[in-house]
Amino acid sequence: MDVQEVYYSEELPQVEGKTNFLFVLSNEHTEDMYVCSVIQVDLDSLSYKICTFDPATVSQNTSLNDSYKSGGAGKVADEMSLMLGAEIDYYIDQTVDNYKKMFSAMGDINYTVLSDIRYKDSSIYGFNVKIKAGDQKIDGDAASKLMRYYMAQEDYQSVSDILLSSLSQQINEENYDNRENLFSKFIDCAATNITVRSYTDSEDGMLVLSRETTGVNVYSVSPEYSEKSVTAQSLADIRGYFSK
Repeated sequence: MDVQEVYYSEELPQVEGKTNFLFVLSNEHTEDMYVCSVIQVDLDSLSYKICTFDPATVSQNTSLNDSYKSGGAGKVADEMSLMLGAEIDYYIDQTVDNYKKMFSAMGDINYTVLSDIRYKDSSIYGFNVKIKAGDQKIDGDAASKLMRYYMAQEDYQSVSDILLSSLSQQINEENYDNRENLFSKFIDCAATNITVRSYTDSEDGMLVLSRETTGVNVYSVSPEYSEKSVTAQSLADIRGYFSK
């Protein structure tokens, strides 16, 4: 008698909707933004979309960084909502140290560095980064330094690529199973308007996105500037990514 193996596929919940997040990497001493990115989690198309902006971007005659210094990430989220014509639902503001702690809890990621990098920022809160081109396994310290380096080069695409790599790899089955502990750590490591209620409401979406069989797509768009303002054409393109 032949013995046949039977495989059972997990039945995942039906999910839908789009949620926009503002992610800020900040300096806790100077209250400046290093990174300012808008991220959409799109459950309709099962995708992540990201646009990274220069903190010096002018909106409503004020730079995003000045808005941050006067009103925190919540005020920047309001400014971005007006700029994009789409509501930013949640903001996540992490200092470099807290970003590294959260990253460590979520796990290192694989990331392809396109060219050798050797860079020294000699400012008071500066950093050194030295990394070879090629496939690398990076931790939170390396990720934060690479993002700050790319921002200094006005290479917003590469910053978005790191964030997309993090989302794609760190939202996984193991972290989903450990989600309660990770959410507790996240609350300790971020200034955010994400509540326990909103976290609970998102569990079905996290379950679907965490499964290897889901096949999440990733997209990014980068702003084009005239002086410190995003050009009209570029802004129109970006709005198409984050509309709901």
